[in-house]
Amino acid sequence: MTLFKFQLTLSEEYGVPFNMAFGVVEEFLVRTLIDDSVLPETVETIFAEILSVFPTNEGKSVLGKMFLRETIQRIRSIRGKFMGSQVQKKISLLWALAEIHKADKNLWTP
Repeated sequence: MTLFKFQLTLSEEYGVPFNMAFGVVEEFLVRTLIDDSVLPETVETIFAEILSVFPTNEGKSVLGKMFLRETIQRIRSIRGKFMGSQVQKKISLLWALAEIHKADKNLWTP
């Protein structure tokens, strides 16, 4: 993830509006969550890295929950109300990760 230099390429200073950058990352998260070949621990590592480099002044917990709410809504629109147990497990891990960082803007990277 750091090779893509998200902090620069998705930043408003680089000409990318927040909503567009958010949408790109949201789409990536949707794909990693619904892909059963991506392990929950891998998704957790990816999510932690995204939150640590995503260009925003928003708190990491708030940003993480924003991503998760939008991602869950998007997955439900694709798959209906049924989400498999693997997707649920991944979402639970990511939600817990976002909760851990409620008061702290510095995100722990697994």
